[in-house]
Amino acid sequence: MQTIRWGIAGLGKIAGRFAEDLKLLPDHRLVAVASRSAENARQFAQRYNADYWFDDFRLLVGCPKIDAIYVAAPHADHYVLTIAALQNGKHVLCEKPMGINAAEVAAMQKLATEKGLFLMEALWTRYMPSFLKMLEWLPQIGAIREIRADFGFAAHFPEEHRLMDKNKGGGSLLDIGIYPVFLALQLLGKPEKIAAIATFNHLGIDTSCQIKFDYLQKKCKAMLSCSILEDTASEAVIAGENGSVRMAKPWHNWGTVTLHLPDKDPVSFIPEKRGIGLWLETAAAGEAIRSGKTEEPLLPHTTSLQIAQTLEEIRRLIGLVYPQDMRIEA
Repeated sequence: MQTIRWGIAGLGKIAGRFAEDLKLLPDHRLVAVASRSAENARQFAQRYNADYWFDDFRLLVGCPKIDAIYVAAPHADHYVLTIAALQNGKHVLCEKPMGINAAEVAAMQKLATEKGLFLMEALWTRYMPSFLKMLEWLPQIGAIREIRADFGFAAHFPEEHRLMDKNKGGGSLLDIGIYPVFLALQLLGKPEKIAAIATFNHLGIDTSCQIKFDYLQKKCKAMLSCSILEDTASEAVIAGENGSVRMAKPWHNWGTVTLHLPDKDPVSFIPEKRGIGLWLETAAAGEAIRSGKTEEPLLPHTTSLQIAQTLEEIRRLIGLVYPQDMRIEA
């Protein structure tokens, strides 16, 4: 496989960013797109030079002209679209969160493995230069004692927006809380104890969430938060025995990273921004697909399943249930 031919399912804001970044990869090409709206699909295809557009997702997943599908639809549609794509022999890069719950994620991964197809959660942070630099510096700060990470913005959206719609998986936790949760899991693994509280609006979605992970054996903790009520610092600080690493806003993508060590001047890394950043995860997915892998080493199935399981436990603690929780059995 020389050029990887992509299809996009769901044509919202993130789909446009993906299509824009795809132009930076000469061995990848956008071939087909699909939306429930024919006009939206036609305009998107024209804007990004896709050969085909569909107003039926079944036509996209069945299209013989594409190798892989980027699932960019609202959270609640990830499971159905990914399963359909895999059943039709397509590799899948699925936007985060991969599924509404762990059962969905496990079923998606099981099918991908059985079919010998590539499946990856599109969690771009794992591939960003800032995140990689943080990982490089971690050994210098010694054993981690505390992680503090937040992500928040004021969401001035109408009630029909997918972020405000519980049926579409709306709310702060799944949409942006996943980033600080992912950070803690990547650096410290599964916590021994989780505590969480949240605020809800009249639509029943979580508008903010405060989470604490306790690692009793490691004698450390992670203080995590997310909010769609206000703009927050949106930074991450990893404090160790011998220093700390601070990831400035927006820490989950192109933020500056600074290493603080005792009796030394701070050292900062300012990433050279190229494109939006989604091309980094796409390039990694492409290499895995060409190599015949079903997983990407930096973001394997086990990581995405652990994220889903942890988010599900947090939801249990705050009392957040989605209609899709009853869709498939665990």
